[in-house]
Amino acid sequence: ESTARFECELKEVAARFEHELREANERILQLKTQVLDLNREIDDLKEKLIALTKRAKIAEKECEDLRAKLEQAYEELDVAQATIQGLQTRVDDLTGKLKIADKNLAASEADKKKLSNEVQTGRNEIQ
Repeated sequence: ESTARFECELKEVAARFEHELREANERILQLKTQVLDLNREIDDLKEKLIALTKRAKIAEKECEDLRAKLEQAYEELDVAQATIQGLQTRVDDLTGKLKIADKNLAASEADKKKLSNEVQTGRNEIQ
């Protein structure tokens, strides 16, 4: 009877161990599945990171190109402003010369009128 009881207890322990082993194997399988899923997520995130890094490098290059174009535009603007100032100086100079020419023309017209009057007076005297 004690041997039978001992065998019965051994069978219960064996059954319990078998049950625990089955649960442990199921848990290991679940954990392996979770690890695989996490590895896939990591791989997806790596791909996204690589793509985002490439996009960031492209955006950085485009930004550098735009910065260079902006600097060039500012240089061209400076040249244009200098050209405008030079042209304004020429316009001011020509405006001054035009005023002098207008005064000279007015004086010439006055002299012409005066001479014309003198010629007319001389003709009148001759007749």
